[in-house]
Amino acid sequence: MFRSHIQSIEREKKSVLEILNILSDMQNILQERKIQNYVQLKVKGLLQDRQDEGLEVGCKHFLTAVKCLYSGCLEYLDMWIEPFKEFSFFKWMKLENVSWTEVETSIKYMMDKGFDIDDSKCFNQFCNLKTFIAACKNEGRKSAPFHEKWSQYFKSSKSVVSL
Repeated sequence: MFRSHIQSIEREKKSVLEILNILSDMQNILQERKIQNYVQLKVKGLLQDRQDEGLEVGCKHFLTAVKCLYSGCLEYLDMWIEPFKEFSFFKWMKLENVSWTEVETSIKYMMDKGFDIDDSKCFNQFCNLKTFIAACKNEGRKSAPFHEKWSQYFKSSKSVVSL
């Protein structure tokens, strides 16, 4: 599971938000595996064979170690995710579902960092962005990579006069 997610991160150009999303997906899968005490069926078969041989205590220790492994992996991922949490205000930029409240939170964050932003102009552009997102869904481009969606948006907005 780790390898496939890491390969996904390394395979293409990824934004901070896309990396955070991949790490969060890994975290969710590991959390569910821990909750469900997931062990592959092949391993369960081997454990059953060992139990039939009278090695029940060793099997219980193994299952406890598996749960500890999941806990350790989750702690490790938490450590990697922590620096990215500062950017969680920008999740709306994935262009899936966008609300003004999310954008406004990002604007406030940027203003707190010293950027001069006209929120009235931003709201007008937000309305334009909502129209673009709806068009993407209708045209089946919803699954396009993050950077391609933004490129498409800016290309489609060339004729839009900045308000």
